[in-house]
Amino acid sequence: MLKVAIRGVISRKLRLILTTTAVALGVMLMAGSYIFTDTFSKGFDQLFANAFKGTDVSISAQTPFDLDQIQQPPTLSLADVNKVKAIDGVAAAEGGIFDQTATILDKKGKAITTGGAPQSIASTSSVAALDSFEFPEGRVPTGPGEIAMDQSTVERKDFKLGDTVRVQGSGALQSFKLVGELTLGGSGSVGGASIALVTLPEAQKLTGKEGKVDSIAVAADPGVTPEALRDRIAQDLGSKYDVKTGQQEQEDSAADIREGLGILRTALTAFAGIALFVGAFLIFNTFSITVAQRMRELALLRTLGASRRQVRRSVLTEGLIIGIAGSLLGLGLGALIAIGLRSLMASFGIELPGSGLVLESRTVILSLGIGVAITLISAYLPAARATRIPPIAALQEGVVLPKGRGSRLQVPIAAVIFLVGAVLVLLGVVSIDDTDSALGVRALGALICFLGIGLLSPKLVVPMARTIGAPLERMAGLTGRLARENTMRQPGRTAITASALMIGVALVTFALIFTSSFKSTLAEAVEQNLHGGAIVQDTGGQFMSFPDKAIGEIATDPNVTTVSGVSAGQGLVLGKTDPSDVSGVDPDRFAKLYELEIRDGPKDAISRLGVDGVILDADYATELNLRVGSTLAMLTPSGKRIALNVIGTKHDTTDLTGNVVVSNEVMRRDFGVDRDIFAMIAFRDGVDSDQATKTLADRLDGVYPRLKVQTDAQFQADQEKQIDQFLGIIFALLALSIIVAIFGIVNTLVLAITERTRELGLLRAIGTSRRQVRRMVRYESVITALIGTALGTIVGILFGIVVARPVEDLTFSIPGGNIVIVLILGAIVGVFAAIWPARRASKLDVLASLSYE
Repeated sequence: MLKVAIRGVISRKLRLILTTTAVALGVMLMAGSYIFTDTFSKGFDQLFANAFKGTDVSISAQTPFDLDQIQQPPTLSLADVNKVKAIDGVAAAEGGIFDQTATILDKKGKAITTGGAPQSIASTSSVAALDSFEFPEGRVPTGPGEIAMDQSTVERKDFKLGDTVRVQGSGALQSFKLVGELTLGGSGSVGGASIALVTLPEAQKLTGKEGKVDSIAVAADPGVTPEALRDRIAQDLGSKYDVKTGQQEQEDSAADIREGLGILRTALTAFAGIALFVGAFLIFNTFSITVAQRMRELALLRTLGASRRQVRRSVLTEGLIIGIAGSLLGLGLGALIAIGLRSLMASFGIELPGSGLVLESRTVILSLGIGVAITLISAYLPAARATRIPPIAALQEGVVLPKGRGSRLQVPIAAVIFLVGAVLVLLGVVSIDDTDSALGVRALGALICFLGIGLLSPKLVVPMARTIGAPLERMAGLTGRLARENTMRQPGRTAITASALMIGVALVTFALIFTSSFKSTLAEAVEQNLHGGAIVQDTGGQFMSFPDKAIGEIATDPNVTTVSGVSAGQGLVLGKTDPSDVSGVDPDRFAKLYELEIRDGPKDAISRLGVDGVILDADYATELNLRVGSTLAMLTPSGKRIALNVIGTKHDTTDLTGNVVVSNEVMRRDFGVDRDIFAMIAFRDGVDSDQATKTLADRLDGVYPRLKVQTDAQFQADQEKQIDQFLGIIFALLALSIIVAIFGIVNTLVLAITERTRELGLLRAIGTSRRQVRRMVRYESVITALIGTALGTIVGILFGIVVARPVEDLTFSIPGGNIVIVLILGAIVGVFAAIWPARRASKLDVLASLSYE
């Protein structure tokens, strides 16, 4: 039977290509996501290995909790460096600056952008063993006014040795002469970041860290192991210092990158799962059609002595062969996707060491295992049904596959499955607090709902085909009627084909509803909460900080009456394990420019913050069991313990402020934060806000070139643009599932045309033209696509109502215009999918078709 299975696969090349491609498309994105993230992870591993290659021990300030990028870690003093040098076993020790809040200007005076990667000010090393950088062009800076930059930035921005480079840290812009191009481990791009390398005194001056360093790198004496030296230094310095070996520092840095890549991999794998789920519908439909077409062939095998088990095994063996071939093809296509993603990252300046793709055995096993498993599961039911027909009956012409034993229970089973999925979705929305767990439960519930709707859809095909096909019949006459009846002839087959498209459309519709709701919420928040005329942010990102001195510069503008900066940091509430986001505001000005809803406490609680007051998010206060009059005990990043009086609780629709709100004075004094992430501005009465904003922006451009000044309306438009960009990414990832669904329609039509060869020949024989045949197939495709699109739209709206509407502070909105566009695109999908099958059907030879078996 193995030979029979192999010959059965090879003899039907078209079916082999179509089914194998379906499997490959499903596996492709999953394989590509693993290959890309593994390659990216290995690149950063090499990057950090080169960065710490000469460092035996690394020392930084100890923090009571891990900090994110919002807040800079505490610094060390030069006295700490001298203390380390005196420790036995230390061959060399050197303090250094590596500050990620730099602004580097290009030759035109515009701030260089790095696609989200940091711009850093780094200090040179005077100890050769501790120097990580190489200089293929020029030399290392040795004195005031000299700078070296990473080779990628130099080449990308067309700098030449000897050019003037302007850099800004915490103070005013400073000019330097470019004397060298640096690389790290032979790579000109340091993970996409732009690096300005200057001497230590210059770096301290630029960053406002005179007499301080960010970390200390240590080289051990010969014969002293890094571990032994680490323990000795840790014992001598005490608990206020974080002492690690260079290997540990390298692994911790790489682990942070891997954590971020894990989130990316999870997202890509989720969309790959959607494509695989859609592909399962396609594979099942393909095997159902091909088994039905081979009924007489399988019956002949039975009459020659093959058992039902052998016939079933033969079909499953074909599925195994196709599954392996499709999975291997998907693995190869995944490698191409990984190459494309890496090239895309390189276009943003993020180039990593190493040139080869990383193909882990885990990726191969997962790709083959999942692809083969889905193919076998999808092929089993058609194979089992095919063996239930008596051989003599199956040899007769016109026999069809029998209905399954549970066909009578299909509707009740489908309803129960859908209800189970709906309950899981609701539990994920209202009952589970952990975000990751809630998302997992919602995703599982959605998957089960789709399965239930897929099982129920054959009952919906006939009425939907009548309704959708009626206008086509009136418009196209006989060809429209034949197309409608063809979709109704095999409702199960049409339903599965439409269900594949339904899943993609439902997710697209759901995404449209969610983003439309976010936009509506944003518009209301801007209108209700912002009372100023303009917003100031850093162009590096919404939560990138900028010097506090910029607030003073803005305040001197003659059109400005009030300016209020918002700073951000982190603190650890005693008794909690995860840090809380802390926001700093100006008590006298913030309330004039921003409407913060005070739930409990005096309405003017903001102005009463002072030097020891705190306002908590209302839900967070409940979680901590605190109320107005309570005392909040926190640890700051430096380890300082502070006690703040709770003077109010608040609710912030826009989440502009964190769970904890204090005055900017407290942020500077206790948290060491003297930079703002956001500023609001009010202009004089009678001043045109657009013109005043432009004037202020032009003025700041020469002093703080990374600052972006926008009117409230421009800020709203900018935020909506970011939402649209996110939606574009979602659509791009969902595109694969849509492509698989389109391929499913093509596949079904092609196989159905093969099944109806004699019928098409008869139609041609009685006078139907090739053009009419093409139209008939095209209309059949359009009806099927519209059924899937209509079902998907309805399901997407229902999911939107269930998931988005209960979300607190989210203004629910259904974008009617966009949904109409989705329906129109559904019809276009049908036309596009029918191009090849329609041409194939119209070119069938009439006489050969009439004699086809």
